[in-house]
This record gives sequence, structure tokens and C-alpha cells, in this order.
Amino acid sequence: MASKKKYSLTVSLKAEKELLNSFDWYEAQQENLGNRFLLHVLEKLNKIAEDPLYYPIKHNFFRETRVVSFPFLIIFRVNEEKKAIRIVSVFHTAQNPTKKYK
Repeated sequence: MASKKKYSLTVSLKAEKELLNSFDWYEAQQENLGNRFLLHVLEKLNKIAEDPLYYPIKHNFFRETRVVSFPFLIIFRVNEEKKAIRIVSVFHTAQNPTKKYK
């Protein structure tokens, strides 16, 4: 039985900045809330890496999924040929949705 090739996962600078800013904001609200936020994001990133094609294409080959317990979407693209996932945004759902795929 052949093993499934795993996907590599990279995070854009934009997504990294969004993640760090959100972590800082949650930590300022309540001690360890930022850590809980990061834990939920990391759990979702692991699920994306396991089966990125599970998540439907929403717009121009972008896929997205909700972060459990927090008002965020993880927006990503998959390069099936290279078995690569690129996280392009950790998007707060209160933002203008037209900015979601930029």
C-alpha cells in the first residue's frame, strides 16, 4: 500500500502578521486567551495539512475554513502538483469581506 504524499505548508508574511497581531490582542484582553487562539489555529492548520482538498474552493482557487471558537477564517491555496499549501490570510470575519482574498 503506497503512502499518501504529505503536503508542505507555508505561511505568508501577511498571514503571519495577522496571526501575531491577533495573538497580542487576545493576550491583552485576558491572560492565556492568545495561547488558546494559537492552539485553535494550529489545530486547524494540522487538519488543512492532512487533507487540504477537503475544504471547498470559495473564490479563484482560494479555500477557507473557520477557526473553532474564534471569529477567524484561514484562507489558503493548494498546489496539487507540488503538494504545497500556502496560507495567505488569517482573516477576522468582522473585516470588510472584499479584503478577504487580497
